[in-house]
Amino acid sequence: MMLCCRRRKGLLRKMAGGSLFFIVTHLCARGTAPLSYDIDYFHMFTQTGSFPLFVSNVYASKLFVSARYSYDIQDVLCLNGGYIFYVKGSPDKKIIPTFGLLADRMTGVTPGMQINLLYPRLVVTSINQVMVDVRTHRYLNNAYNWNEFNYIVKDYFRPGIVTLEQFFWNNRKASYVSLGPTLFGHVYKFNYFIYSFDLWKNSRWFLIGFNYAFP
Repeated sequence: MMLCCRRRKGLLRKMAGGSLFFIVTHLCARGTAPLSYDIDYFHMFTQTGSFPLFVSNVYASKLFVSARYSYDIQDVLCLNGGYIFYVKGSPDKKIIPTFGLLADRMTGVTPGMQINLLYPRLVVTSINQVMVDVRTHRYLNNAYNWNEFNYIVKDYFRPGIVTLEQFFWNNRKASYVSLGPTLFGHVYKFNYFIYSFDLWKNSRWFLIGFNYAFP
C-alpha cells in the first residue's frame, strides 16, 4: 500500500512497478447480524500513477473471511480468515487473530491480528500482519503495523490520523514510516474512506474508497 518517499521509489522500481498497500477494515462500522458481508472498492493515487484495489468481507457469527486483490501488496491475492473475540462481550470492541494464503505475485502465508474499538466519540483500528513468500518473491517478505484513530464529530464525518510502519527483512532490512490525516464516514449502509500520506513531501500519495454492506 504505500511505498512513496524517495527511498521507497527505489524499492518500488525493484518490485517491477509494484507498490505495497495496506488498508484498514473498519469492523466497528459493521452490524451484529448472524451473516453479513460487504463489497469494497479503493483507488490509490501516487506521484507515478494510480491503481484500483478490491475487497470483499464476510462475517458469520464470530467468523471473519475476506478476499482481496492488490490490498496487502499490489498484484497479490489474499484469502484471509479469522475468529472474532468480543472484549467483555461488547460488539463494539473486537480482537481478531487472522491467517491467510497469498497467491499471484506472492505465494505464501500471512498471519496477523486486527483490533477494532468503538467508543462514544472515538474509533481505534490497529492491524498487525506478516507476509511471507515461500517461493520466488521473498524480497517482498514484510511485517507491517497500521494504526488509525478517528474522532466521531458526526456519524458521516470522522476525521483522524493514521500511521503505517513497514519492515522488509529480506530487502537490506528496509524500514519505512508514513503518517497522514484521514477522513472516514458512515451513511446508511455506505462507508467512505479518504487517506492522504506524507503531505509535506514531494512523494505524497492518496487513497479514496467506499464499501457497501449487506444486509
